[in-house]
Amino acid sequence: MARAGLFRLAIPRALGGEETDPMTLVRVVEEVARADGAAGWCLAIGGEYGVFGGYLAPDAAREQRPACDHRRRISADRESRRRGWRLPR
Repeated sequence: MARAGLFRLAIPRALGGEETDPMTLVRVVEEVARADGAAGWCLAIGGEYGVFGGYLAPDAAREQRPACDHRRRISADRESRRRGWRLPR
């Protein structure tokens, strides 16, 4: 989902997102949930956070943007800790 850009649907264009309307996001979540309910839940939670970028000061929003990069992984499992992945600051 991250590689497909689904978590970027609600992020403002000025921050590198798609800035889709709310109903488009809801329809995408519905389709994902139709295939896998847990994945739909994750997309609903994670996808909506992009909206907040539009309410932040531009500098603050840009500072938060790297956390949405699909190449970053946030995890606490043993393999992730072994590889040294860290939460973005």
